[in-house]
Amino acid sequence: MTEYNSSSIYIVATAGITVPVAGIYRITGRVAFASNSTGTRSAGVFINGSYYTGSQSRLIANSGGYATTADYNDTLSLAAGAVITLSGFQDSGSSLSTVATAPDVSFLTVSLVSYV
Repeated sequence: MTEYNSSSIYIVATAGITVPVAGIYRITGRVAFASNSTGTRSAGVFINGSYYTGSQSRLIANSGGYATTADYNDTLSLAAGAVITLSGFQDSGSSLSTVATAPDVSFLTVSLVSYV
């Protein structure tokens, strides 16, 4: 398994992570939303700008001042140059920030599992 940042082989930009070679990739991510007890939260990915309907989970928001985290986990066959972007969804009825402080941080990890 090759981690995306172990040898700077991936291109990382605000637009996502670009995979360098065709292969099977493990994609994990989390979107952490600020505390709000209304609605649901989810995380998903876009591949080359198109939403991928993979293993997305939708959660009911936490209450009691805790952040709600929505996770994404999948293994996908991707072509060289594919761009992966993590996306979050919430329907609280108003703007809701994401959280960037431990232990509830948002992240995206792309790992090469095998070449194809």
